[in-house]
Formats: sequence, structure tokens, C-alpha cells
Amino acid sequence: MKKFLYPLLIVCLAVMLGVGSYITLNGTAQAQSASFFQNLAARTFTVIGNSTFQGAATFNSGITADDLTLTDDFNITDAISTSGSVAVGASLSVDNWVTADPASTITVLYQGTITPTGTNQPITAAAARGTRLIVTTTVGSGTILVLENVGAQTITLTDTAPLLLSGNIALGANDTLTLKHNGTSWVQLSTSNN
Repeated sequence: MKKFLYPLLIVCLAVMLGVGSYITLNGTAQAQSASFFQNLAARTFTVIGNSTFQGAATFNSGITADDLTLTDDFNITDAISTSGSVAVGASLSVDNWVTADPASTITVLYQGTITPTGTNQPITAAAARGTRLIVTTTVGSGTILVLENVGAQTITLTDTAPLLLSGNIALGANDTLTLKHNGTSWVQLSTSNN
């Protein structure tokens, strides 16, 4: 009897996965290739190929995926961490804090170029410096950049393309400059003299 029921159970599970049934797992779910689910509730879910969720997805622990597409709501009740990028097609709502970890501090050289590596970009200089170039080749329109002078020396950014500023900006110790990329230039949003 068991020899008959076990293969039947596997076939039934495969059919359920293929047609997008509701699945609840108390352990770990693992898929080797593209899987389509209507609803999925799992403690941990690992995808080794592509996965598309067309209904609700609830995860109490971790998700590991090469590619993950969600076509409906996705609720996260704990932290989200990624080493790549997260694209949101509509709006993003955050109940508490959005945190941008500081990138590695850049030491600005005389008339040197600042090449930021993250939204929260600390900068410093060995002596008072001036610069007019912020170079980034991989950011898209709408990217936010916050420069913070974490050193004691003044760093002056010149109001010259690709920097579109309200005038030359002198960043003293702990001063910040917030910019938004418009696709070709960095446009000043604000500055703070601290």
C-alpha cells in the first residue's frame, strides 16, 4: 500500500505546484527551476532558478533566490538584506527607518574626482580641497547621494556640470550635501552647514 501511495503523493504535489495551489510549509521549501505559486507560506524558501509568485507570499524567515518576481503584495515583517539591487515598480512603503550604510570613505585629492560607491558617502581630505567632478557610471535617474565631510578640512564642490548646485558648496567638518541624479547630472536637493 505504501509503495502505491508514496508515488501518488509525489504526483499530486507536483500537480498542485504546477497549477498554483495554496502551499503551507513548516520547514524549508526548495525549487530547482521555475515555479509558479498562487499562495505560499513558508518558514524558509530557496529558489535555485527563477520563481514567480502570483498571489500572496508570506515568509517567516529567509528567502534565497537567483531571480524572484512578485506580481502581488509582498509583506516583510523583519529585515530585508540584499547584496544586489531591489527594484520596485510602484510605491514602496516603510513603517520605520530606511538605512543606507556608509560606503568606504573617499579621500578627496586636489581638483580630484569623487567616485561615490553608495548613497551614504563619507568624504575627507588631507588639506582644504576643491573638486568639480562626481563620476558615476552605474547609477540611474533618481539615485540619491548624500556626501558628508567626516574630516576636519574643507572640501569645496564647484557648481559646474555634471554638478548642478545653487553655487559653490564648501563642506566643512560634518557638513552634508544631498544630490539627486537626473540621468546625466547630479542636482542639489539640499545642503547642511553643521
